[in-house]
Amino acid sequence: MGLFSSPASPRAHKPSEPAWTVFLAGDAEGMLAPCGCTSPQQGGLKRRATILREGGERRVLLDNGGLGSGNGVQSRMKAETTAIALERLGIDASNFTARDAALGSGEAIQLARLSKGRLLSTSLRPSGTLPFVPWRTAGPFLVGGATARPDALGRDLGESSLPPEEAAHRLAQAAEGQGLAPILLFDGDRASARALARAEPALRLVTYRATGRPPAILEREGTGALATPGERGKDVVRLVWQDGGFASSAVVPLGPWVPDDPEATDLYREYLKRVSRSTLLEDSPHVSNPRSFAGTPRCGSCHQAALAVWEKSDHHHALKTLKTVGHDRDPDCVRCHVVGKDAAAIAFVSPAKTPGLANVGCESCHGAGAAHAATPKRIRLPKVGGRACLPCHDPENSPRFDFATYWPKVRHGK
Repeated sequence: MGLFSSPASPRAHKPSEPAWTVFLAGDAEGMLAPCGCTSPQQGGLKRRATILREGGERRVLLDNGGLGSGNGVQSRMKAETTAIALERLGIDASNFTARDAALGSGEAIQLARLSKGRLLSTSLRPSGTLPFVPWRTAGPFLVGGATARPDALGRDLGESSLPPEEAAHRLAQAAEGQGLAPILLFDGDRASARALARAEPALRLVTYRATGRPPAILEREGTGALATPGERGKDVVRLVWQDGGFASSAVVPLGPWVPDDPEATDLYREYLKRVSRSTLLEDSPHVSNPRSFAGTPRCGSCHQAALAVWEKSDHHHALKTLKTVGHDRDPDCVRCHVVGKDAAAIAFVSPAKTPGLANVGCESCHGAGAAHAATPKRIRLPKVGGRACLPCHDPENSPRFDFATYWPKVRHGK
């Protein structure tokens, strides 16, 4: 005999079964595209679709839920776009969360229809009213979905709900009866997910919601595993299932190096067309502001040196940058590219009606200045510094913003 045992040798190991790849995405909360003025921006439906198409035939695609960002009209548009994407990308299961239920039962039915049955909820008692199944089979798994807020889920949908412990137990029993490995998509935090995994050790994977990036290594609880897609759809997690357990996981950041998926790009364009055809920009809510805006040209009539600096800056054509990418009618974006979009007093309406308030202007930082423009010696605007930039240059939209670096580009005044 040679140095190695023959296949018939008692010492030979049983060959491993071919591995399955499980992709976990979701919790995007309506972030269909990355937003911001500095790079690298992460996330977006178009990049996510590219990654989810990888993995060959032995793959399972899971979505942790969080289709929209609230219960407004634009949130419904985002949720519906995401639901269509679930079907077009072949997502095996998506958890219908308490956040999604805030859209109401009518919208829930619409989302279930658009997703072609991908949405599920083990937290709802079967009633026949809503088209949600408690679980779905995907590869070697039985996938269910639960929420840490069953009362909110049931109330907003007009249905009876189950506590997460009972939902997890029902899933584990059903999986055992079918000879499948149970996975629970969970609308709750890490501590609650770990508690569920302890209470129901048959669960092979419990997902959860979290802020920040997903953990770099696979989290374990007993013989099961825990995983999260992280926040706002910035990452996808790739897990490897082999020989009856999850062997490893890897975080896939959705940065600009990930190419856009053509089909998802077309779907996103359709969403932008819906936004552009709507009156979302005109109807977006305003906050109380008793002061009126003067407009950048009026400011510049006295502050000519400052106006000259502004005209050479990127702030001068901030609205044009949105038009280039089709977001000039999107309230989510326009807010930081014009003057006073969220103000209740005279503020930006449209480039045609309020041209002096288009783009990032003087009053974006210095505040409403109509009273100052009328009586400049009697009413003065307060001095501002780096903090005036932070409402728009926040960590989410401008992750590399540094006032000391940016200020020289727009330096003016004393």
